[in-house]
Amino acid sequence: MKRILGVTGGVGCGKSTVLKILKDHFDAEIFMADDVGHEVFVKSTQCYLDIVSHFGDRILDDDGEIVRNNLAEIIFSDVHEKEFLDDIVHPYVMKRIEESIDAWKARIEETDKFDSGLHLFVLETALMFESGADKFCDELWGIFTEEDQRIDRLMITRGYSEEKARSIFSAQLSEAYLRRYCNRVILNNSSKSELEEMVCWMVTNMADFY
Repeated sequence: MKRILGVTGGVGCGKSTVLKILKDHFDAEIFMADDVGHEVFVKSTQCYLDIVSHFGDRILDDDGEIVRNNLAEIIFSDVHEKEFLDDIVHPYVMKRIEESIDAWKARIEETDKFDSGLHLFVLETALMFESGADKFCDELWGIFTEEDQRIDRLMITRGYSEEKARSIFSAQLSEAYLRRYCNRVILNNSSKSELEEMVCWMVTNMADFY
C-alpha cells in the first residue's frame, strides 16, 4: 500500500526529528521541500536570475551568490516581497515534488509488486498550504511546540536572535490554522523517546494505511 504523508509546522517545531523517526522505523521516503526550494538560489539558473533582477545586489555576496539571510530579512519584513519570491519558489518546488512522487511510485511498483505492506512517502514543508503541496498528500500531520521552546532551539541551533525568530513566526501560518486543516496533531513538548512513541503509534494505528 502506497501512502503520501504530509508533515508541516512552523520553524523550530521539530519536524526533522519526526522525519528521522519515520525513516528509521518505517523506511519512509523523505522529501524535504524546503531544502529543495534552496535550489532556486543556485547561481545562473533562471530562478536565480529572476530573483537577483528583482532584489538587486543587496542580496549578493562578493562572489555573486545569494545570501539567504539577507533575503530573509527583506521578505519577512515586507509581505509583497515575500509574495514575489513565493511566486518563483513554489512552482519550482511543486514540479520537483511531483517528479519525486512519480519516481517513487514507479520504483515501488517495479520492486515490490507482491508486497502488501506500507510504503510511505513523507513530504515535509513549512509551507504546505501556502505552496499548495497539501494536494499531493493522503494525510497531513501538524507538528507543534511551545513558542519559548522554539525560540530557544533557533537561538541555539541557528544563532537567531529572539526578535528574528518571532518575525519568522509571524510570517508563517498560525497554529490555529494548522490545527484546523491537518488531520492529526503532534505536540512536541516532551522528550525524544515520547515523541518517537507517539509517531510510531500514529502510523501503526492509521487504518487508512492498511
